[in-house]
Amino acid sequence: MKSPYPYILARMKLRRCRMCRREFHPRSGIQKTCPTCRTGVHPCRCGCGQLVSLSVNYVHGHNRRGPKPWQALTRLCACGCGTLIKAHGHRPSVIRQFVSGHNARKPEIVRWLSQPGKVCACGCGKRIKRTQSQWKYGLSRYISGHNPAVRGKRHPNWRGGCSDFRPRVENHRLYRKWRSLVLKRAGGRCELCGSTENIEAAHKIAFAELVRGVGRNIKEVLKLHVPEMGAALCRQCHRGARTRLRPS
Repeated sequence: MKSPYPYILARMKLRRCRMCRREFHPRSGIQKTCPTCRTGVHPCRCGCGQLVSLSVNYVHGHNRRGPKPWQALTRLCACGCGTLIKAHGHRPSVIRQFVSGHNARKPEIVRWLSQPGKVCACGCGKRIKRTQSQWKYGLSRYISGHNPAVRGKRHPNWRGGCSDFRPRVENHRLYRKWRSLVLKRAGGRCELCGSTENIEAAHKIAFAELVRGVGRNIKEVLKLHVPEMGAALCRQCHRGARTRLRPS
């Protein structure tokens, strides 16, 4: 800041420094610290070792470091489950009495939750902690993440293993080549109605009959996919036109 003129400085009232309590001539109306204290430094009160001006105690943001006394305050849940509640939030002096949802528990539920749970069915030897949802819907057999993946015949959507063979055939490079040849030969038009929308590569003989004749062998099924055994049809004609397209 630019120093005032000498005649203005003489008119300024003397102020007492808020740190050393000595009188000085302020250079502005808001200056409350003498030049000696303003240029002096001292280490930050948090213990980081950084130097700060004598007019402040901490580096900006360092006064929030370290554990606070209120963070050590704890309380047991009042429902009797034994859960420890720690102080947190914007009002640390007020600790919650219940864990979320525990304030509506009945005495019989509290007694049931205090009993040890059954052993996990995966064989890990750990016990399953009882929860309020298990009281309502029944005991769980596994700890979360310990239950094995249900695949194959054990899956409720199992249909005899007939759904995974055709996707493997259709994802093969020879099948995709056969499909592109059939569509290219037709020029992007349906062979029955001449439409150009939703064109698909259809089998002149049903795919199930091909598999029934040669078995579930991908190589043998792909050998039957020649351009003469396919036809380019729109989606509407593809539904019931296979009987008219059967080769002679």
